[in-house]
Amino acid sequence: MNLYGDEVFRYGVALSLETSRSYPDPKILFSKIDRLRTFLSQNNFSFGFHLTVGHDEIEWTQLNDSLKEAGKFVFFGKVCDPKNLDLEEVLLTFEDLLELYEYVSFGDTDSLDLNAGSLNLSGARRLADGTTKYELGRREVERRAEHRTIQNELMGLFDSNTRLGVEVKRETGGMVDLVTELDGNYHFYEVKTCVTARHCIREAIGQLLDYAFRSVHSRPVAKLIVVGRGTLKPDDERYLRKLNELISVPIEYLQIPQ
Repeated sequence: MNLYGDEVFRYGVALSLETSRSYPDPKILFSKIDRLRTFLSQNNFSFGFHLTVGHDEIEWTQLNDSLKEAGKFVFFGKVCDPKNLDLEEVLLTFEDLLELYEYVSFGDTDSLDLNAGSLNLSGARRLADGTTKYELGRREVERRAEHRTIQNELMGLFDSNTRLGVEVKRETGGMVDLVTELDGNYHFYEVKTCVTARHCIREAIGQLLDYAFRSVHSRPVAKLIVVGRGTLKPDDERYLRKLNELISVPIEYLQIPQ
C-alpha cells in the first residue's frame, strides 16, 4: 500500500463494497458501515491506528451514508515500513481488532448491558461457553475464546456475596470486563489474552486509566487490575511500581494460571 507517498505494509480489518460474485449487490453490506461507526464511537483504540477509505484517511465521524455506495473500500488498522515488520505487533493488533471484527460482521454478541450510568452490579456469575464457531464459506473455523474463559475463571475467585458486574458498558464508551464493589469502592478488572504479562499490562493500562478517570463514578475507584495468563517478571514488577508512584489509583496484575 502507498500511503503519504511511502510504500508501507498495512494490517487490520477491511470492508469492501465492491460488487463480486458473492455480493452482486453491495447494499446488503451497508449496515456494516453503521456498525463500524458505532463500535469506533464506543471504544478507544491506541495511537497508531488508521481509518481509510480508498487512499484517503478519515475520522470515524466521517463514516456516514455518503460512503454507502458500490466500489468503496474501508480499512481500519495499522501501517508500517515493510523492512521493519514486527510479527508480534501484527498478531497483537489482530487480537485487539477481533472484537471489532466480530461486531461488524455479526452484530451484537451476548455481552451484558449492566446499566453503565450507575454501574449496576447485578451481573451473571458465568458467561456463555468459551468456544465460538463461525461459518466462513465452506470452512468452519472453531476459535477458543480464551478471553471468555479467563473471565469465567476470574469470576470464580469471588464468593456469592461479592457484588460484581461483568462486561459493564459505560456511558462514555468502552466496556469494563469485570467490576467489583468492595468496602464501598469499585475495583476495575481488564482481561487480556497476550502470552506475556508485559504485553497484557501494555494493552490494558490505557483502557483502565480511561475507565477510572474519564467518567465520574458514584463510588471511588480504589484499584485497577490487569488480568492475564503470563507470569510477572522482575522488569514488569519494576514497571508497575513506577506506575504506582505516578498514578493515584493503584494498578495491579493478577495471573490466572492455565
